[in-house]
Amino acid sequence: MRRELQSESVFLIFDGTSRLGEAFATVVRWVDDQFTIREQLLSFKTIAHPMNALQIMHLLTTTIIAEGLRYEQLIGFARDGAPVNNKAMSDVAQAIERKFVDVRCLAHFLNLVGERFEAPLAAAFMTSWKRAIANPKPRGIFRGIANIAPKSSSDVRWWSEWEQVQQVCLHFPAVLQFLSHEEAPVSCSKMVKLCTSFHLGPLLNPLCCSATCTKTIQTN
Repeated sequence: MRRELQSESVFLIFDGTSRLGEAFATVVRWVDDQFTIREQLLSFKTIAHPMNALQIMHLLTTTIIAEGLRYEQLIGFARDGAPVNNKAMSDVAQAIERKFVDVRCLAHFLNLVGERFEAPLAAAFMTSWKRAIANPKPRGIFRGIANIAPKSSSDVRWWSEWEQVQQVCLHFPAVLQFLSHEEAPVSCSKMVKLCTSFHLGPLLNPLCCSATCTKTIQTN
């Protein structure tokens, strides 16, 4: 790959996770002689502690040199909009003394916008919904009604929230039937009042649409 990249202009994409230290990945993207977009993992580092902006800058610049690339080949970077990355890009610009394109992840922008939606009734319903289907028995009841297993939330998969909201929107009649089931959890009676008193179904749709856009951009 190094030989192939020697004469190419490249774009670097990087991201890290601060879960249990930091795992930091850098991907290189370029267009080959056949005008095909190519992408390859350039480096993957594990660090004991989350990095600050100066450490990110140092890791990026040393990775560029270690992989046989030259600064003049660099067109730009793509990354999420975390403040530490903003500062790191400023530090990189000073270190390599070159201008470059700085692309922030649109999916993260949409995710932040969605977090600021004010939908207290829908949020209250989804919080109660997660509790209601947390145990095997109610999950089995819903599966029997909707002929589909209820989606579960995850601290790792950020789109799991979208999966749950989307499922409630798509199977809202089955959700209402579940809430009225004689063996449903006691808390479901309050959720029925939310649905019938405030026409909750339409309120969930904007949340689902925003999350759908975010997930589609992220995965594509």
